[in-house]
Amino acid sequence: MEGTIITCMSIGVYAHALTRGNKYIVKKEDRDKYRITGNHGKAVWISKAHFIEGDIEVPYLERWKLMMIQRSLIWWR
Repeated sequence: MEGTIITCMSIGVYAHALTRGNKYIVKKEDRDKYRITGNHGKAVWISKAHFIEGDIEVPYLERWKLMMIQRSLIWWR
């Protein structure tokens, strides 16, 4: 599976090496992890759980707004 493109879905504890949504080329593959060249330029083994196979566009939330809705309680007898 060498040379396969994978897309990062979550960075976990690898913020120094991964960016969510970035594509990486698999250098080597083990049963449960990939060896890739991270953002910092070094080869690292990272769990497959952080990736999806293929050149996939990952949606991300640009902004959000929390709206509080007040509800009045009505007691029925």
